[in-house]
Amino acid sequence: MKIGRYPVKKTYSIPRAIADAASAIILFVLARTAFSFFDDCDTIYSYAAVHSSELDALQRNKYFALIPVIIAFAFTALTVIFVLISHKEPKNITLDKKTAQRYYVILADAATLIRIPVLLALIEVSYYIQQAMLVREVSYFSIQFICDILIALIIWRFTAHRLEKLGESAPAPAAENVIKVKAVAAENAPEKTDNTDETEGG
Repeated sequence: MKIGRYPVKKTYSIPRAIADAASAIILFVLARTAFSFFDDCDTIYSYAAVHSSELDALQRNKYFALIPVIIAFAFTALTVIFVLISHKEPKNITLDKKTAQRYYVILADAATLIRIPVLLALIEVSYYIQQAMLVREVSYFSIQFICDILIALIIWRFTAHRLEKLGESAPAPAAENVIKVKAVAAENAPEKTDNTDETEGG
C-alpha cells in the first residue's frame, strides 16, 4: 500500500479499535431492529380480524425497512476499503517516508471515526421509516440528527487540524531546494574575463 510513491504500513490505533467495536454494535442493533419490525408486521397481519388494503400494503412494503441496513453495511465496507487501498499524494503537503505514514494514519482514523455519526443517523432514519409504514405520527425535529452532525463536524475539524500540523512539519518542496542549489552554484562560479581587446592589441 502506498501514499503517492511512498510505501506505508497498515497500522491499528486505539481510537480506530474503539470505533470499529462501536460500529459493530450499531450495525447489530440496526439489523436486529429491522428484523424485529418484520416480526411485528407478521404478527399484526396474522392477528388482524379483517385484512384491509393498509395491512396488505404494510406486508408488501415492510422490506423497505432494510434500506438503512443495506446503506449502513455498504458505507462500513467502503470505509474499510478506503483504509486498505493506496491513495494519491496530497497536492498541498510535501511528503517523505515519515510524513507519508502519518498522513495514512490521519486518513485511516478519519474514515473509521466518521462511521459513528453516519451509522447513528441511519438508526434514526430506520426508526422514521418504520413509524411511517405503521402510519404513526412522529416529530420531524430530531436531537439525534443534530448530535450526529455535531460529531461529524468535530471529526472533520480534528482531521483538518492534524493535516495542518502535518503540513507544518513536512519537508520543503524539492523544487525550492533545486533553485537554492542553482543560486549557490551561480554565486560561486568564476567570472569570465573579456580578453578580446588584449588579443587584438597583441
